Amino acid sequence: RLRRRAGSCAHTTLWLLLLLPIMAPPGGKRKAVEDDDDDDDEFELDVDDDDDDFAAGGKSKTKKKAAGAGAAKKTTKETKKAAKKEDDDADAEEGAGGTPTKRKKAEPKPEYGVDITACDQSEELTHKYNAMKTDDLKAWLKANRMPVSGAKALLVARCVDGQLWGALPTCSRCNHATLKVAYPAASGHEGQGDWTCRGYWDKELGAQVPCYFTAGPGEVQRGVWRDASDPLPEHAESG
Repeated sequence: RLRRRAGSCAHTTLWLLLLLPIMAPPGGKRKAVEDDDDDDDEFELDVDDDDDDFAAGGKSKTKKKAAGAGAAKKTTKETKKAAKKEDDDADAEEGAGGTPTKRKKAEPKPEYGVDITACDQSEELTHKYNAMKTDDLKAWLKANRMPVSGAKALLVARCVDGQLWGALPTCSRCNHATLKVAYPAASGHEGQGDWTCRGYWDKELGAQVPCYFTAGPGEVQRGVWRDASDPLPEHAESG
């Protein structure tokens, strides 16, 4: 019996010795947990430091970009100022006697391609129409579906041109608008030039109807010049 008890105690002691290193005391476990918490705090501190560095770097980059944009704006203003100065200097050089001259806006193209009031195509006809009143001249132009706007000198020139070469014809394409002619010169054109149609205003639609008819000199036959007392032609709206 004593031998059996001694053997049993020996086995129990052996098992305790074998299990002792595996079993960790409660204090040791808490210490391990605290160590893990310390590591997490260090990691969080490192992340915060990196964020601060990134923020500082971002502000630095933003300041650099703002400085670059300001320099670019300054350069642009200086370039525009220099270009304007060059233009002013060029205008000053063009002026007679060194007097600066202002640039004139582009003038609209004359109705007939040239200023027909600058050349008297017929002294006899010019005297005839120049003796009429403005309302009488407009009546002649309306009878031939010609424009009635402008100064009296232009109205007279239109009437002279129309009686010499014929009335401006109706467009053969849209069959509504009056054709426009652009003379190559103020004289010697014989009533021919480059013909175009700009379309007409449709009252029912309430809109401009475009037309792209074009013809060269000699390709369009001018109409008969009507007297002011003649009936108004069909499609009387002038284009």
